[in-house]
Amino acid sequence: MATCDFTTLADLESLDGLSPPAITQRAKDCPVICQILLGEGNPDLFGTGVFLSYALSFTLALIYGPYVFIFAHLRSFGLHKSKKPTQYRFFTRLAFFLLDHQSLALWSQLLFALAIATACAVRRQDPDLTSYESTTILSVTYINFSISLISWPSIFRPVEKARLFVVLVIVQVGLTYYLATTPPARSRVQWVVLDECIIPIGKNLLRGRAGISVGLLALQGGLLAAWGGLFWRAERGRSRHVLIDNARTRHERLWTRLAIGYILLTMVSFSALVIGGSVYIMYLRQLAVQRGALRALTLLRESEWGLGQIIAPFTWAPLIIDLGACVTHACGTGPLPDRDCEQNCDTCKRVEMAVLTRRVEISEDVENRKSSK
Repeated sequence: MATCDFTTLADLESLDGLSPPAITQRAKDCPVICQILLGEGNPDLFGTGVFLSYALSFTLALIYGPYVFIFAHLRSFGLHKSKKPTQYRFFTRLAFFLLDHQSLALWSQLLFALAIATACAVRRQDPDLTSYESTTILSVTYINFSISLISWPSIFRPVEKARLFVVLVIVQVGLTYYLATTPPARSRVQWVVLDECIIPIGKNLLRGRAGISVGLLALQGGLLAAWGGLFWRAERGRSRHVLIDNARTRHERLWTRLAIGYILLTMVSFSALVIGGSVYIMYLRQLAVQRGALRALTLLRESEWGLGQIIAPFTWAPLIIDLGACVTHACGTGPLPDRDCEQNCDTCKRVEMAVLTRRVEISEDVENRKSSK
């Protein structure tokens, strides 16, 4: 009977000279090998405080992304200043103020996702990276990357410091691609042991999960149908998109339609990531039950507040303060913001001009019909 004198990942390198079947057998005989390989994870990257920050990121992305897009670009909501400030409802007034702060939201989402992607890229080069960390950090990167994309209805608006913005986007996309195509720095022994530790548990997890799988698929289908119906209505229904309806060139109409389709695809993709993340948490809990000796996978360590967990939620403080100010102003009866529309919001001007042009066209059409009679 071989001894199980392993305490670190480096100790597993002593098995490098064995064949894969022999390594697998040692893992079966020594449960401590799986405990070492699975590891504790990094609470600063995937803990309670970071989870809170991800929740804030998703919520703010929904508010500053689709919400502003709907109110700012669909005619049925009439987000153009044709009324007195007191005649607008709360949600429409709120959309005005959110639109005025949308650049800050976009930059906050982008920089947060870039920071996570950079940390993950550096961490994945660590040869002591455990299975827990290697799988979670990749999913965390994708989630944050998709969250930042939700905020991209700002492509309808000029973005401040556009060159720097483009550079950051390219870097972030490059890091995400790098994480997806570069495996963690592990040896052959670690990969063989990983199969022995993870695969049997994964098979057990899939048993008796048919009902949950159907429910998750139904949820994703419902999200797809809801967003698809919204944008179909924007294209074909009464709330036909003003920019498409009045775009001056075929090129402009094409890019506007592509942008709408892109937003729809982003929302569906993010819903899939949320579903996948939920399944992954179920997987970790099942792993904790089956490997009760693994203290790390009881998720108790996730309750520890490291430096990263404490800092992460505060990265959203400026944006949350702005959101609170927007809600406060929307509840009042004061004037609506007009800085963007007067100075640098080309889209606002185009929407208002498109509405006026459309009204003139309708009036001319009515007069022509009367004269033809």
